[in-house]
Amino acid sequence: MVTRSASPELPGLEPAGPRLLLAVARLPGGATAFLADLKRWSRSATGRAAGLFAVVAGAYVVGAELAWHDFSSGLAFGYPPSGVDVAVLLLVAWSRWPVVIAAMVVSETAVDLQHHLTLAVALTVALANAVEPVAGASSVRWFCGGRRPDLGTRVGLGWFVLGAAVLGPVVGGLIGATASWASSGGWWPGLLLQWWAGDGIAVLVIGGTILLWAQRRALVSSRWFGLMLVVLLTAGLSFVAFRFDDPSSLLFLPILAWAAFRLRDLGVVLAGAAFAVVANYMTAAGYGEFADLGLSSPASVAVTQAYIAAVVLICWVLAQEVAGRTSAVQDRDSARQERAMAEARREAAELGAVLADAAMVRSVADQVSAAVRARLDAAQVVISVLAADGRRFEPLLGGDGAAQMTVDSAAPGPSAVRDRAPVYLSDAGIESVAALPLLTEVGALGYLGVWWAGPHEATAVEREYLRSTRGSRHWPTSPGCSPRR
Repeated sequence: MVTRSASPELPGLEPAGPRLLLAVARLPGGATAFLADLKRWSRSATGRAAGLFAVVAGAYVVGAELAWHDFSSGLAFGYPPSGVDVAVLLLVAWSRWPVVIAAMVVSETAVDLQHHLTLAVALTVALANAVEPVAGASSVRWFCGGRRPDLGTRVGLGWFVLGAAVLGPVVGGLIGATASWASSGGWWPGLLLQWWAGDGIAVLVIGGTILLWAQRRALVSSRWFGLMLVVLLTAGLSFVAFRFDDPSSLLFLPILAWAAFRLRDLGVVLAGAAFAVVANYMTAAGYGEFADLGLSSPASVAVTQAYIAAVVLICWVLAQEVAGRTSAVQDRDSARQERAMAEARREAAELGAVLADAAMVRSVADQVSAAVRARLDAAQVVISVLAADGRRFEPLLGGDGAAQMTVDSAAPGPSAVRDRAPVYLSDAGIESVAALPLLTEVGALGYLGVWWAGPHEATAVEREYLRSTRGSRHWPTSPGCSPRR
């Protein structure tokens, strides 16, 4: 881990050593004041920049060390920091790029010096690894009109692949391959291909994962178990396939297809990242079909990277197609639902126009009963109104036992009147009930009860119809319209 030798001064404190800070913390209230100052500093522009530097540097060092330990080379294929860097640059504002670039250069130089590269080579490699994500992210931003790419669309994915996974690694590879050739020799075109293939796949599966993770936070929170499961299954099957040359490698494609249908593009890219890690490691270790092609180890891994990129991109596009078709179906269903809701409101409005001409409440009840039974295919409709004392219910239609019900009853109708809210009950295999308060400008008039002979789950359209039917404009409240048996 790389740390900076000088830390920012805390507000209100003179530059001092640890003993002075300790003395301040020991004073009454000193610890609280110190923590408060530290919290304010962390929220300042300097504090946020320091936090960003620390996060990028930490992720960079971890990825670089993994590359060294796995492939024994600082110029390894499948270089994880390449994906992290370009994703961070695409996620943060232009003004914060210098902090990210500084973290890249410091971290890469420190890691390479630790592994005994010369200072000149370490600085050259750091330059290559800084130029690469800058070129890639700048290209993508330019292609997308200064905005972050939407990886959920084919156009956004295409610009991301072209700019971040192709152009950026090529630019960095020109510098990195030259540095490697100058320090240890080798075939320069092969070194360039090795750099481009490794960094390109890292950008695709690691950078793509980070960007999609930021765009799919709702999916992550709702499908975290499925995302974790697909990563574990992919890694396990990939390891078995490479280690034992087992045909279970064929299961990788069904897993990716399942991820595309269930977990969208994020699941596909996570599965691709797990496969890339295992495939790179096992191929470099001499396992798998790509290691038996008679090619050098760098060439074998480069072929593996090309295969991984092709599979991931195909499934990524498949995931986009699935998401597009699903969205189209949802839009069509939503439009059909809205039309049905509008039709229900229209029918309720027409019923209201008819009720406006009714001479008596009993006439209102008869027409409402006929309309509701026909519209909802109900077995029985009960309408009860509050008696003059406001404590009992008198039946207008059906429900002979309604006269014994009081507002304190636990039955659905009284409950609806007390709470001014509909009540929906379903007893499987017996009957279903909907009870709605009949509301007027002056309060609840009574309730409308609907019975179905068997289990019935009221749909959104039916609920909208009932809600519109129980509205105040449908129920006359003038003295000439008092309840009559």
